[in-house]
Amino acid sequence: MSPDLSGFLIVLLFAATAVGVVAAAIRRTGACWKTWMLVAIAKTYGGLFFGLRYRQHSPFPPGGALILVNHRSPVDPLFILATTARDPFRGPMTVIEFLTATEYTRIPGAIGFICKYMRSIPVDRDGEDMESAKVALRRMRAGFTVGIFPEGRINFGPGLLPPIGGVAWLALKAGRPVVPAYIHGAPQVASKSMVAPFLTKRRVQVDYGPPVDLSAYDGVRVTPAILSDVSRMLMEKLAETGGLRTGGLKVAQPDGRVSA
Repeated sequence: MSPDLSGFLIVLLFAATAVGVVAAAIRRTGACWKTWMLVAIAKTYGGLFFGLRYRQHSPFPPGGALILVNHRSPVDPLFILATTARDPFRGPMTVIEFLTATEYTRIPGAIGFICKYMRSIPVDRDGEDMESAKVALRRMRAGFTVGIFPEGRINFGPGLLPPIGGVAWLALKAGRPVVPAYIHGAPQVASKSMVAPFLTKRRVQVDYGPPVDLSAYDGVRVTPAILSDVSRMLMEKLAETGGLRTGGLKVAQPDGRVSA
């Protein structure tokens, strides 16, 4: 056997082994290969480019949850995906299904691809889209984890914006754990570009707080006053997770609607 042929066969053997390892890992996670690939990219990119770190108060709750995330940058979903999904080579994979503005899910190319295989839930920006809330509710009750940005849009100022009312409605109706997640150091740019933050190197950390106990509201009829109380509680827990002072938080009067 010639040296060239031997070298080719060795390379072929290594390539086949690598493919086999990845295929076995994908089977263990229970995800499709495209979702697995996106998680692997998120973890690698987040770790190498952003030095991504995270802290958890307690193990991530199994069986579905609502993740409450502050919103500072277009990169935020990547940080949550990278820190909640397990190592792509181990065990079942958790994929956070974010409520995402409908127009993003319809963009062709990379953005639409990511939204599709991260199982994003489209939601209209007009605040009238209760169907999206119902989809999110069904997903959580089926054991999946849904992510939502309670501020409703990217916050370019200090602190936290008033929450959208649908957050409290989802939390109460789903009856699943609500986990606050605060992202520190998310990249922002003066132009408010949607692309530039992905290329802006920063050190990022995600802090996960303990699940919020809403058992006091079990069996209680959901009223505007209850929604207001729960909205305030959830935002205060999110602020505490991020190490913010909660005394100055403002809470919008909720009406049960969900918006992007």
